[in-house]
Amino acid sequence: MSPEFTHSLRRHKGVLLSSVAIVTLGWAAYNGSTGFRDLLAKREQIRDLQEQNAMLETQNAEKRQRVERLESSEGEQDIEIRKLNLSKPGETIFMLPEAEKKKSAEPKKKKR
Repeated sequence: MSPEFTHSLRRHKGVLLSSVAIVTLGWAAYNGSTGFRDLLAKREQIRDLQEQNAMLETQNAEKRQRVERLESSEGEQDIEIRKLNLSKPGETIFMLPEAEKKKSAEPKKKKR
């Protein structure tokens, strides 16, 4: 073999090894456990959690307002008590059986 050929072979071998090393490092940077793909996934997860936090903050604010209304308004309290089928002190509640509820809710027909 000529000295030029061996020199050329060594040079190409170095370029080939460098290329393989660069490709391997690039693949690891993209797909590795701390790679670019994971970084994008974490950013998306953070964005989703921030949206969820904003929604929960809004719900909390609405519930705080509702509690304030219930604490300050007797009318609101009465409405809530009725929804829960509860009574105030001294009240008596009469519960009709289902069959009687349906009969009393139906409009009465006129006889001809």
